[in-house]
Amino acid sequence: MIPLLILIGCTSPGTDSGDTLRDPPPGPQDFILSGEDRATYKAFGFKLQTYTLNPKTTDPYDSLFPDEPQENGEIRDYRPAFYLLRPKDPEETPQAALFYLHGGTLANDSSYGTDGVLPRTCDAESILGLTETKLQQRLMPLAMAAEKGWMVILPRNDWCDFWLGQGPQDPHAEWHYGGMHFERVLDFLAEGKTGLALPEKRFLWGTSAGGGAAAHLAARLGGFDALIIDSAPSN
Repeated sequence: MIPLLILIGCTSPGTDSGDTLRDPPPGPQDFILSGEDRATYKAFGFKLQTYTLNPKTTDPYDSLFPDEPQENGEIRDYRPAFYLLRPKDPEETPQAALFYLHGGTLANDSSYGTDGVLPRTCDAESILGLTETKLQQRLMPLAMAAEKGWMVILPRNDWCDFWLGQGPQDPHAEWHYGGMHFERVLDFLAEGKTGLALPEKRFLWGTSAGGGAAAHLAARLGGFDALIIDSAPSN
């Protein structure tokens, strides 16, 4: 394996970067704000928000992570989520958006349909270590973007599907929703539902398995000005 860092300029064949990718269904919005951290990125003048899928949305889909009891006696109900790093000042308008795809999203999960168990690479502990923990550690791409004043979007992949899954329409496994989730997050942001306009200048950065996924998402969806592939699997 040879780690790679590749920066590619992208075009947007057939896709206007200002357009959403699907017609959103009428009814409650897809995601709701469920958490806010104003301390970790305070030095950048940024805050970190967590958005989770609205259980009342008209087109719901599930995380594969089982509910977990917490030390305080409560139950953590995992729902599809994304994390948004944005300026604290509501008057500050980001000039670019960085979409970041984490690794750990690819393994043989063919037995999930019978035993309901995800491979260790893709279980909740591993994926949270690649998302929430990395956010708390101010991972370099995220801190770099915040320093530049860009908004950062980190969708979480709960499906072990390399960001390919299309849910019930998926030809391989109907429990795979990674690709569909990415599109739903992108649509939600393009609709301005976070209170921020999604900038026209957009970058897509993927690390490890997220690097390979970033390449196929950029090719399929278009709309990104540059693609950064970091340490993706390579021969």
